[in-house]
Amino acid sequence: MTRRTIAILGATAALLAGCATTPNHERATHSPKGMVAAAHPLAADAGVEILEQGGNALDAAVATAFALNVVEPNASGMGGGGFLLYYDAKDRSVSVLDFREIAPASLEPRHASVDGKLNSSTMRYGGMAVAAPGMARGLLKAQAEHGELPRQAILAPAIRHAEDGFAVSEGLVGIMESKVDLLLEDGAASAIFLEDGLFTPAPGDVLVQKDLAATLRNVAEQGDAAVYGPEPAERIAAAVRARGGVLEASDIVNYAPAERPPVSGSYRGYDIVTIGAPSSGGLTMLLTLSVLDRYDVGSMSFDDPAFLALYIRAFAAAQEASDLVVADPAFTDVPVDELLSDEWVDRTVAAIQNDIGGRLALAANEAGGHEIAHVETDHAAYPGNTTHLSVIDSEGNMAALTQTINYWFGSCVAIPGMGIVMNNEMSDFSFEEGSVNVPEAGKRPRSSISPLLVLKNGHPIAALGTPGGRRIPSAISQIVVRCIDFESPLQDSVDAPRLHIDAADRKVSFESRIAEETMQQVADILGDGWSFESRGAFDAYFGGAQGIWIESGADGAARLAGAADPRRDGSVATTRE
Repeated sequence: MTRRTIAILGATAALLAGCATTPNHERATHSPKGMVAAAHPLAADAGVEILEQGGNALDAAVATAFALNVVEPNASGMGGGGFLLYYDAKDRSVSVLDFREIAPASLEPRHASVDGKLNSSTMRYGGMAVAAPGMARGLLKAQAEHGELPRQAILAPAIRHAEDGFAVSEGLVGIMESKVDLLLEDGAASAIFLEDGLFTPAPGDVLVQKDLAATLRNVAEQGDAAVYGPEPAERIAAAVRARGGVLEASDIVNYAPAERPPVSGSYRGYDIVTIGAPSSGGLTMLLTLSVLDRYDVGSMSFDDPAFLALYIRAFAAAQEASDLVVADPAFTDVPVDELLSDEWVDRTVAAIQNDIGGRLALAANEAGGHEIAHVETDHAAYPGNTTHLSVIDSEGNMAALTQTINYWFGSCVAIPGMGIVMNNEMSDFSFEEGSVNVPEAGKRPRSSISPLLVLKNGHPIAALGTPGGRRIPSAISQIVVRCIDFESPLQDSVDAPRLHIDAADRKVSFESRIAEETMQQVADILGDGWSFESRGAFDAYFGGAQGIWIESGADGAARLAGAADPRRDGSVATTRE
């Protein structure tokens, strides 16, 4: 049995060196073995179950990921893909595995066009939205290379929850209701998630997924051949083609995850490590922090209009730079070194100073009359996407894993007899002529996913990440700033109000807990050309972060501070004493 808590947990002496000096969090428990933060309590418990069997952080991460396929089927699974960032404490190395989906080899320009022009409407739902999935092959590869337990043990919790069922939450029922029309268009999907194939369940009803349980048992016995072998691959491809897609069995059989170099930067003496192309999110995050590192942010506060204006300009510049050049590195050269250079930071800081430097230095007086729109996000109706999990074990191994099928229930195409829900990642391509991210056969679509590890002097400090699409890098960079610059405990940093910047449209969205008067002052500093919208106080639009931070308590002992985001379902599970 495990204890779920948003808590601080004791760690062994292996974690003592190089710990952060984040202030103590009041809610504290202790464990000698490790912690898992995930988007569902049963999934977090699955990871801890593996840690208690002697598995390491990688084992626990993969077990948690497969369990999420069962208990959070709207957000990720074997029909999708993602990215894994792993720190091996033994040799102090960081590895990146890209198991992002890949466009079908038979994709043609006409498939992404309407009247001869690129148009995303062809790839939002149904068969044309589906790219070749990478989750099972990628995570089984990682577990075989870095894990310590047999595959059968890793899959056991997911199989159990699929076979026995689990009580659906009010949030999941709401998401099902928001997608019911699309689920009804697919016989296999409606058979899985709708009672009698017609009606959404009630909160507390038990969802049993027998076909998915059988597939997971096959994976436990056969490995990835249970999904990527010729027969199951043809079964998957045939179901996608029946819904109008062009996926072929060969796209699945030939799928290969990619090992990527991590990308990293320094912030206030901490090493910030994340992923690069085909994701733009990690680079956006690093570039934002590299600009902020030139300023004395610690002397400000998060709700200081000058800080918020500075952050907005830094993030907008970073997002613009990343979006311009980042795509699948097999299709385009991504100038990572040029982006992360001091020269880029110098130019960006100079541009900010030239534009708003004078106004940053002046105390805001009366706010101007800028119009601020008000938007409320319906948690269930919001398209949503993705899930994240973080694990740290007693040896200091760390895993930050973000996986997805894109929108809630992805393409809303399920595979008969297999229980797998397929992604709609084709919609993540760009549909503007000249973009480096236009749809092409065999190409990975660009992502905003940006799992993050924090190190100091080579020692582990934190594993973080969030879902949220384009909001991912802004959410994580703000959590990092709060933890490091403002010395806020991780849970407080996750709970705190957020904002997001859409650089292309010069639009700032913010949670209503940030005062409108403050944002009016920010608008005065930024000048003309920006629009602002106030959203819900704890709005799912801004993601659902899951993280663990190693910190020093008052007694000098190292302990793990785990955090789950109140904006979405989430849980932190700890090992027993």
